[in-house]
Amino acid sequence: MSHNSVSKFPLFAAIGVAAALCLGSKCGGGSGGGGGKATIVIESPDDRCTAVGDAFPPGFAFAGIGALLWVVDFPATLVPFDVSAKTPQAPIGLAPFALPVDSDSDGRADFPLRPVLDDIEIDSPELALVTASSYEEVLFFRPDTGALIPFDVSVAASFEKADNPLLPDPGTLESRTGLSTFACVRPPAGALDSRGDPIAMSVPAAGYCDPATPSYRSSFTSGAQIVGDRLFVSSSNLGDDPGTLNTQFLPASVEVYDIDPASNPPTVEPNEFVPVILTTGFNATHVTRYEVGSRRFALITITGALGIVRDDPDTDEVEAFGLPLTQAAIDVIDADTLELVASYPLGLSSPSTSGVTVDPTGRIGVVGSLIGRALLAIDLSPLESLPGSVAQPVDLAGAVIFDADEGFPIPARAGGAPVSACPGFVSDVAFDGGTIYATEACDGTIAVIDVDLDGNPPVPVPADRFTAVELVPFASPVTASTFGDRRQPGAIAVRPGPPGPGPEIVFLVGDPDGELCGVDAI
Repeated sequence: MSHNSVSKFPLFAAIGVAAALCLGSKCGGGSGGGGGKATIVIESPDDRCTAVGDAFPPGFAFAGIGALLWVVDFPATLVPFDVSAKTPQAPIGLAPFALPVDSDSDGRADFPLRPVLDDIEIDSPELALVTASSYEEVLFFRPDTGALIPFDVSVAASFEKADNPLLPDPGTLESRTGLSTFACVRPPAGALDSRGDPIAMSVPAAGYCDPATPSYRSSFTSGAQIVGDRLFVSSSNLGDDPGTLNTQFLPASVEVYDIDPASNPPTVEPNEFVPVILTTGFNATHVTRYEVGSRRFALITITGALGIVRDDPDTDEVEAFGLPLTQAAIDVIDADTLELVASYPLGLSSPSTSGVTVDPTGRIGVVGSLIGRALLAIDLSPLESLPGSVAQPVDLAGAVIFDADEGFPIPARAGGAPVSACPGFVSDVAFDGGTIYATEACDGTIAVIDVDLDGNPPVPVPADRFTAVELVPFASPVTASTFGDRRQPGAIAVRPGPPGPGPEIVFLVGDPDGELCGVDAI
């Protein structure tokens, strides 16, 4: 594969064309080893990176407190690493895990589709959720042993087989290592696609999963989180003409499952009463758990429909950037009532598919932008007082800190990627106390931003509480002269737990080969 093709992968991933190639992955916040603000110190980046496998590994997550983490490698492998030394290395007793041909253990090979891994979320040291598209599913993985976990998967008798065609028959139960998220989505009457056309025109009647009404199958599984006793799974629902200036998206959905990982054996089934929730916008790309007081929420990243500006062969630069087509938002689902109770409008900002990262105090949520060198941010303090039931989702525009009109700017690198070719792509963010680390793929930088939340600031937190501190040029910018260089940093996390040997800040690099890198923090 040519380097020119590889350089476009992050943007294709952002619209769901190849979810497994997404640069960003929600890896959560850390404590920075329990210390104060971390300062990145780079002595020699080369010996702080280890090859993962293929280019653009989509994500990673720490397996609890300690130095063990798992990287998702394209297309269907999980790779363990120990980051207790300067250079990430293979841990003793654990080997890379390649998905079997029957990944969900339903007795049939995953054919003609094969799962393309997208992300990993560590729910506990004994359970990780691994999302996959193409063969749409959530896999149950045990990070401490490196093996898939059997769950008892059941479907209530009230469902039709067509509602979840790859799950057990309604009224039955089977042991599975994965949960098919290939579900029937029934949008409300008059629903439109991202181009403004009625679903009844966009989806041919022969493709309806419910013959009685315009309907379609969920697709491009993009995120999963357990909140309370519910599993929420986001689906982008990509339509026609992917990777073009006017890519079509069908209304995005969140599939809801009742789950009990602690039972023996663990159990999961589609929620009988609210199996699918439609979002306020197009292209749902991630789920973030947020709990405050007695309230439990699923925050859904709505990236919005995103077109692709293709490379112009008559220029030296390699153009391949996103064009926002519809509004972005962060939707808020009450995990107990299963209502979409609120939404933060973010304009034409295209938030990163890595999802929202919440600061350690729980006050703010931050996410990067796929179309510029900017951070987006929301104030989470209004969520605790939201009603559990609403006629329409509450508009939380008054609690937005940074949006499309006024994002927090990531400084451009001198001699960095030309705006005409790569105007910005903030892959992921991580918190270390009151400090944000943000990876920017176009310039190959890690931005350091301080956030001052002292004194219970007003809602929304004022923009001047955010201060750019440092810009670390870890990788090469995306330019015509840097093919073959280490480029495009992606998912980032601060190592959780007490201080220990090895790097404190860990992140992925995607081009020309996938690498896991770590830098010291003091």
